[in-house]
Amino acid sequence: MGIYLAVTGTATRGTNARTTVEERPFKGRVNDPHGMRALAPVVAIFAPAQDAPAMACRELSIPVASLHSIVKRTAIFAVCVLTALTIVFGSWAWHRLSPTTLSTAQLQMKLRPPAGPRRLREGCAELKDAVALASIQTFPNNAGQSRPSASLSPDEVAVYRTVLQQQAHRGWSHLNISIRTMPLSSHDFESCECFDGLELDDLSAAFHSVHLLTADILAGKQMHLVDPERQSSVVRENDPSNTIRAGTSIKDAVKSAFAGGLFTMSEIAFDKDGRYAIVSYGFRCGMLCGHGATLVLEKIGNEWKVSSRDCGSWIS
Repeated sequence: MGIYLAVTGTATRGTNARTTVEERPFKGRVNDPHGMRALAPVVAIFAPAQDAPAMACRELSIPVASLHSIVKRTAIFAVCVLTALTIVFGSWAWHRLSPTTLSTAQLQMKLRPPAGPRRLREGCAELKDAVALASIQTFPNNAGQSRPSASLSPDEVAVYRTVLQQQAHRGWSHLNISIRTMPLSSHDFESCECFDGLELDDLSAAFHSVHLLTADILAGKQMHLVDPERQSSVVRENDPSNTIRAGTSIKDAVKSAFAGGLFTMSEIAFDKDGRYAIVSYGFRCGMLCGHGATLVLEKIGNEWKVSSRDCGSWIS
């Protein structure tokens, strides 16, 4: 029978731990190191908590001093990392969340409404200058005179025909169309945002000339070219304000006024690339009867289409 050392003790706070070594009987091979090594974990269970690492180190052949050094370096490294992260986060939070005092100029810049697109402001200024210049210019010799119908280009014919097709699709298939156009005016360019991005060609011709239309612009059998002076007399005779006063019912008076109304189109202004065209129209059926609008048409392929740009309209 051999003996083995039983290590017992009481775990206390601080360094006041007592350890007692007792000799107890042991049945087995005392000199067998493997047997003692197998009992080492059992001994560690009954040892005080602060002696457990030391016994484990002895079992694994690790010096206790080395273990303490590793734990100490690991703790110092962890503290350094946490300190660095705290400093970085604190600096970011301070700059991000701390109140800032703004100067008067800075406050005005923040409260100022956003400016519109620069191209639009410059485009409006350029357009207004071009319209003003075209309005005061005098057109050579034939100012205000009708140009011969042969001067109508294929694009001009197509643009006028597209305008009339739009009217037909809206239910105005019966129209008395003035055979003579009217000049463009500054009123047709009041909504400069509509012409944003368009580089218009010389407007002086469109502002100071008219020409005669031909039958190839018509978009239906119920559309007719008429003399504007004669048709204006019919408009005055059928003015609803006069016929209703004379005893005609409102429905019949309006129907008669529409049938005798005069539809007039303006000269056409093209942009420098020939891709866009500006034209206005007006339908008059009395002093307080009529409507009109300014249109921008776009050439897509070989066809002219009325664009979705809102360039202003009127109704009476």
